[in-house]
Amino acid sequence: MFQIERRSFNKLDSANFEAILQLSASSPTVAFAEHFFLESIAKAYGLKLEYILLKKDGILVSALPLLRGTGIAYKSFSGFPHLGIPYCSAIGCADIFQTISRVLDWREQIVIYRLEFDQESEYGKPVMLTNMVDLSIGEEKIWRESFSKSTRKSINRADKAGIKVLDIGIEAISDFISFDREHHKRIGLAIDNRKHIMLKYLAERPESRDKLKLYAATYLNQVVEMSIMIYNDFFAHAWITAKRDVPALGNLSSKSALHWHAIKTARSLGCRFYDLCIINNDTLPGIANFKLGFSSKVYKVNQMSYKSKSFSVLNRLGRCL
Repeated sequence: MFQIERRSFNKLDSANFEAILQLSASSPTVAFAEHFFLESIAKAYGLKLEYILLKKDGILVSALPLLRGTGIAYKSFSGFPHLGIPYCSAIGCADIFQTISRVLDWREQIVIYRLEFDQESEYGKPVMLTNMVDLSIGEEKIWRESFSKSTRKSINRADKAGIKVLDIGIEAISDFISFDREHHKRIGLAIDNRKHIMLKYLAERPESRDKLKLYAATYLNQVVEMSIMIYNDFFAHAWITAKRDVPALGNLSSKSALHWHAIKTARSLGCRFYDLCIINNDTLPGIANFKLGFSSKVYKVNQMSYKSKSFSVLNRLGRCL
């Protein structure tokens, strides 16, 4: 029988905290749920960080991180699929909400996003798709079997043209943010300030900075694109900046070179999957096609939610005030 507790981070004792970190470092059910990454999200979005802890015989067996909003009626989220981190999950069983509802606030709705490795899973409803490179098959098979012919050609062309990918050290995080802002603005894309707040926070914390890798793609002795990889023992995911306008670059793909470098690095670090994040063939077919060139393995992210009977009434009341 499970014992269940709900704790804000400020009330976690050191033993529980260490147990959470150990779980999140190796378990796919809480991958990307390292406290410091979640704390950075809470800081950027103005949320509160809490945990639901499931124990058996006094030993922590699962931890469900909650990012809680505020208001008369509020939601607690586990996972942020639009940020590429839909992996914060609890126990993988059908009675998940019956279990956790015992510690929910009467004003709350909880929303959980689960990455489904089981394609036949019927938990919740699909809300997005993601594709991932299986790093366990080895570099040769990744190149020959996971990558499409056009992706291999794109990487080879970039290499022959002289595009280099350099590890530049996380100390250059401010340069990464400045570069991203400058070139997003140049091409008219919205700047995601919250993502920058998160990354800067992570880079400044000694406990989390060793989970970040920063790269620069260079061409003709200038930086044309940059990326930052966030990883743990199970997953790796990279965010790539907007590209510098370099006419001589033509259709050479520095982005493909950055992904290939990150994939090889993630594998050498012992990661199990390299996640290319959201794919949407309907609204962003070009980006989806690019990502699928690295891996045709597509996984569902399902959403499940539970709310008390009073939640809907309070939520409507809140909108009227």
